[in-house]
Amino acid sequence: MKVYHFVYKTINPISGKYCYGKHSTKNLSDGYQGSGKWVEDCKKSKIKLKTNIVKFVNTEKEAYEYEKFIIEKYYKDKKNMNMVAGGHGFQSGKNHALYGIPKSKETRKKISMAQKGKPRWSAEDKKRISVNRSGSNHYWYGKKLPDEIREKISKANSGDKNGMKRFGFKVRGKNNGMYGKTHSEENRKRMSEAAKKYWADKRKENETT
Repeated sequence: MKVYHFVYKTINPISGKYCYGKHSTKNLSDGYQGSGKWVEDCKKSKIKLKTNIVKFVNTEKEAYEYEKFIIEKYYKDKKNMNMVAGGHGFQSGKNHALYGIPKSKETRKKISMAQKGKPRWSAEDKKRISVNRSGSNHYWYGKKLPDEIREKISKANSGDKNGMKRFGFKVRGKNNGMYGKTHSEENRKRMSEAAKKYWADKRKENETT
């Protein structure tokens, strides 16, 4: 059976916001609209999204290349909800190519070493995400939960059902790992320096964004 490779555009007809993505399928009527957080949030809010095929291509590689091209073309548009510039997007769960395949200890160590010290988001990405998800741009702007839902949440988090109340006792008093102990002068100094460095880096990061 033939496999179709294409780039699609999923649109929120109410707000006009949209995202692009790549899809490969044997069934053009499979109803796929994307797996990103924005799409999932819209579906949870019962918003009926519209998905149109932008372009068919011959191979999956070509689909990724065209996805990268079109996302970068419209990346700065405030209504574009793609989280990163370039193709491949965010793949998670069963959509991920490595779903169900465990990584070896050596591979995990290499990945960890390669990622240390690298920022997850660039300053430009963080600023763009902040603008796209704040104020009137946020999909929940101007809305509120129905009273019955708020009541259910309140009941679920009250009394003994509250997670902090249920598990907080495990780290208090004699249950705390540091109960009856004190940090050495050297450890206190090390923690103090680490905290100062952390907040200095945070301030520097905020100044650049």
